Amino acid sequence: MKKRNILFFVVMAVIAFILLFNISFSPSQSFSDFVEDRAEDNSPIERITIQKSKWLENGQIEGPEDNREFTIEDENEIENLLNKDVRVYDGGLFTRNVEDEFEIHFYYENENFQRYHVGENYIIARQTSATEEHVFLTIRSDTNEIYNYLNSLYE
Repeated sequence: MKKRNILFFVVMAVIAFILLFNISFSPSQSFSDFVEDRAEDNSPIERITIQKSKWLENGQIEGPEDNREFTIEDENEIENLLNKDVRVYDGGLFTRNVEDEFEIHFYYENENFQRYHVGENYIIARQTSATEEHVFLTIRSDTNEIYNYLNSLYE
């Protein structure tokens, strides 16, 4: 009976360690690979729009003071944004801060789009249809270069 208690304690300690230190066994991938995997075909990205996120507060849609929207249409700038060195993995724990995040849309030549919310420690792949679920991605890289780039646009 004592061995069972020790085994139970060890298993619980390992689970607590995994949850406490946000350890994931899912493989990480680059953000650009994630975007490419979600694309419905190989249609190139035509433009990217960027704005600060809006949020719901007391039943009202609230927004940032700076409500500028940026559009990137240059192919080299689009590639530059996608090729930022950001590794992500599906899942993990993070605290969402909607007042300090960005909403970006990737519009493809075939008129499809993808929508993401980018925070300092996370990226959320938002639904593009009523049946697709949100995918919560945790940043595995030391810094979120995409967030830093988006933040620099508003400085």
